[in-house]
Amino acid sequence: ALRYAGRDWELRVYADAGALPDAHGGDVWLFALVGLLSTAMLAGFLLTLTGRARRVEAAVHERTAALQAEMREREGAEAALRESEQRFRNMADTAPAMLSVSEADGTCTFFSRGWYEFTGQTSTQALGFGWLDALYPDDRLPARDTLLASSAKAFAVDYRLQRIDGAYRWCIHAGRPRFDESGNF
Repeated sequence: ALRYAGRDWELRVYADAGALPDAHGGDVWLFALVGLLSTAMLAGFLLTLTGRARRVEAAVHERTAALQAEMREREGAEAALRESEQRFRNMADTAPAMLSVSEADGTCTFFSRGWYEFTGQTSTQALGFGWLDALYPDDRLPARDTLLASSAKAFAVDYRLQRIDGAYRWCIHAGRPRFDESGNF
């Protein structure tokens, strides 16, 4: 029996009695020699396959381990990012100011809780350029234009902001750009 791929294999050869060579003649030795050579060739072939299978199995195991390590690293980075975002939101929501985050095109993508409590707007109303609706009508275009013109530099603009009770109060909206490690806005 031969063990290959987790199984035992057995080679059996059957022949008709009339097909066997005469036991007294020289054909018996030839028949035995051919049988031995065939068995040796088959064994060599199976050993070659077994060696290749083991190499493939080792490569698969190695790549699987590398992928698992990469997945653990990615999960750790995602957890760190979530923690960082939570820390930022907590800091922004407890600051005694109204904080916002804008993108390069001027759309606002974040407002702190202070903005929503002061204006009464919801996130659906305020995000994008919806925050301009909380400004006094005459101040909306100048505030928007100042924000858009200052895409990569610090700015400050005064405007009247409507409180939740409908009264307007003067505010200073000051911004400072964020740059990535390559210096891109």
